[in-house]
Amino acid sequence: MLQYALQRRGLSMDQANLLDFKIHQLRVDRLTKVRLQTPPHGYAKTSFRQLLEEDKKLFEELADETRHGVQVTTSGRPIDLVFEKCMNKAEVMHLLQPLMGKSFEPKVDEKSSSSRVAPYKQHTPSKGKGKSKSKSKTSSQMPHVLLNHGCCATTNSGDAICYGFNLGTCSNKVTNGRCDRGFHVCALPKCGKHHAFINCPSKNQSG
Repeated sequence: MLQYALQRRGLSMDQANLLDFKIHQLRVDRLTKVRLQTPPHGYAKTSFRQLLEEDKKLFEELADETRHGVQVTTSGRPIDLVFEKCMNKAEVMHLLQPLMGKSFEPKVDEKSSSSRVAPYKQHTPSKGKGKSKSKSKTSSQMPHVLLNHGCCATTNSGDAICYGFNLGTCSNKVTNGRCDRGFHVCALPKCGKHHAFINCPSKNQSG
C-alpha cells in the first residue's frame, strides 16, 4: 500500500510538471528495498516512522535547493535537477538506517561488568574494631542513579555498558560505539538506543 501511495504521488508530480515520474520512482524503489532488507543481528527492520521522517527531511532539502522556484525553465524542471542530489544526502539517507531492536534488553552480569567496567568497583565495608559484628554489605557496582531506575550493566551478549556515558560524564575515546568501559548505549531495559540514560525519553516512566 505504501508503494502504491508513493507511485500515485509520483504520477501526480509528473502530471503537475514538477518532477519526472522515472526520477521519483528511483526513490520508491529504494524505500521498498529498505523495507524488505533483513537488518543486522540485534537491529530492527527500518520502520514506517523512519520512512516518514526521511520523507519530511527529503522535502526540506528539496525546498532549500529550489528557493528560486519550481516552475519549468529553459534548463528543465528545477526539482528534476536536484532530486537525486537531495535523495542521496547523508542527512537524508541516515534516517533509513536500522536502529537497535526493541528486543535488546541488557542483562545484569556481575562477572562481566566487574571485569570490563573498571571505574565502578564494589564498595569494601570498613572493618570494625573489637567484637562488633559487621554485616557483609556491598553496594552495587552501578551508580545509585542508574540502579534506582532499574538500569542494567551489560547487553544480552554480556558486553559491558558504560555508566559514565549514561550519566553524561564519559570522556574516553569511542570506537565502534564503545569506549574501554563499555558500549555507549542506554542502560535502561527495553531501550538500548544510542543515547545516554539521562537523555532517555523513557526514563521518567521507569522510576
